[in-house]
Amino acid sequence: MMKRSSMSMKLVLEVFYFGYGILICAVMINVLGTYLGMNSWYDLLGSMTFFELSLVNMFWLIVAYPFLLGMAIYVLNTYKTKIIK
Repeated sequence: MMKRSSMSMKLVLEVFYFGYGILICAVMINVLGTYLGMNSWYDLLGSMTFFELSLVNMFWLIVAYPFLLGMAIYVLNTYKTKIIK
């Protein structure tokens, strides 16, 4: 049985692992979207409205971007036990 302090440390490591993992993946996905000429959620927060987007950009923001973030979480979770012991 693990000590309480080592369980707390493991939890903190997992939170940082997922936090930095999602952050890095989100930045990479944003760079990919910019490279492909896609709009980002930041564009919508600015002066653009959702109805001004093309169908490709809508697909990117509604389907592809969340799917890629979900895949990042899946991969991070798959390798979690190999990285954090």
